[in-house]
Amino acid sequence: MNETLEIRQSDQQAQGAERYRVEERAEIRLAQDYEIYTDMYLPAPAEVVWRILTDFVRMPDWSSTLQGIDGAFADQSQVTVAFRANGKIWYSDHSLQVSPGERFGWSDEFMPGIVDNHQYRVEKLSDQTSRFIQTDSYRTDLPHHQVRTYVETAIALFTTFNRELRAEVERQL
Repeated sequence: MNETLEIRQSDQQAQGAERYRVEERAEIRLAQDYEIYTDMYLPAPAEVVWRILTDFVRMPDWSSTLQGIDGAFADQSQVTVAFRANGKIWYSDHSLQVSPGERFGWSDEFMPGIVDNHQYRVEKLSDQTSRFIQTDSYRTDLPHHQVRTYVETAIALFTTFNRELRAEVERQL
């Protein structure tokens, strides 16, 4: 069964001679494995977005979902990720994958029966614009009805995080 959920917002603005688009996209692909893809364009340099995205001490001040990462922010380090969902803070341990200035994430067992591959990426589009991409994929043999609610909750959390990241980026510009 394939379903696609797409959320899109567009706004064009001019900054000097350069134009950029603020666009948000999110989709779920349901099959044997599950994928979530979100992205948005930001009117800020990639370095600014990366700095805000990886400031885990200040993250709870602007993010209502991802509350931070505890541990060394280095490739292959063991970290604890804190996130808020359903009114509760949840903690999960992961082996971090980091390419400084470009992406970070993890790919390991998230909960019994589900291995996820959660990635946060920042792409430079120009000196003054960037794209933020948040993806996750789940490998599981669990029945569709056991995973679907989790995936739908995840995409709601991702889009909330993305919007809050955009607001924080714009606030700091």
